[in-house]
Amino acid sequence: KYKQIYLFAFNLKNPATMQDSPVVWVEVGGSILVPAQKMTKAEGNKAPMKIAGFSKKEIYQSTPGLSDLNTITVNLVSNIDYRVVLDVDQNSFHTEVRTMMIRITNLKGAASPTSLLSLTLKNVAAQRCLPLTAFWNQSTSNLFIAIEQGKNIVADAEMEFSFQLLNPDEPQLAPIVSIGADGIVSHVQLSDYAQATLASTTQMVVRVDLFRDSPLQIAGFCVRWIGQSTVSQTFRSFVQNTISVSIVPTVGFRPAEHQSITISGLTGSLTPDNSRLPVRVRSEVLTAPKATNPGRCCEVCGVGNLNSASHVLVVNG
Repeated sequence: KYKQIYLFAFNLKNPATMQDSPVVWVEVGGSILVPAQKMTKAEGNKAPMKIAGFSKKEIYQSTPGLSDLNTITVNLVSNIDYRVVLDVDQNSFHTEVRTMMIRITNLKGAASPTSLLSLTLKNVAAQRCLPLTAFWNQSTSNLFIAIEQGKNIVADAEMEFSFQLLNPDEPQLAPIVSIGADGIVSHVQLSDYAQATLASTTQMVVRVDLFRDSPLQIAGFCVRWIGQSTVSQTFRSFVQNTISVSIVPTVGFRPAEHQSITISGLTGSLTPDNSRLPVRVRSEVLTAPKATNPGRCCEVCGVGNLNSASHVLVVNG
């Protein structure tokens, strides 16, 4: 009827990924047509199809050094507001939770034993929301951050914090690190508390423009092979021995940091000292012997032989 208010509701299943509330339209079909018009949406967490998640989830480390104490820095931005309270109001399920746990998962390789780790809260948003400690489980390679009652997560406020882990004593490529959050959203008087995924587990990212390493990316070589071209003694002037080197590094070489590669132990060579020994560098697909003792790195990155592209250093001496 004209000017009659119609109220109705229906159920939809939310997606397992974060999203902002889309533009929603209403229209009428049939003999009397009303073209699609934008609807006025509820604000904040009540906006239709606004799905919780982290709009920013960056992570990086301070050092790739073997057995170094590594500072892992995290930058997080939530797209919704959350209040962690003792007693959730039955009309506030969209903004209140009884418990909230942030999980950073798959920090594989860290040598730190299972323990409580100190969190360094680097800005005001982190200080208002996060606790001073987190629980590290070495067996699962996961870090758990329990948000305390009375704390608030504010939408679009960037939280920056860090913690320290001990690097492994062997090189490895960076594991894929993910983040998620869950909690209890039911009213305190209900006997069956509802465990809910507040933010589904998604992969974290590293800002490439900062030239940062991914967490637990440890310096070394997955493959380090060396060979030669001849076993002949030097009794003819034309005999030259070409030493070929194939390496697959786990971290990028950075000229700005004045890095150098040293091959040592080549005893017996008659080549005199030469600060400008010619070196030819090429990248190509080779058929070469399997890597011996591949170690943890090759288990992580899947390199078992040199049939893939690698940098080859050829030294004439």
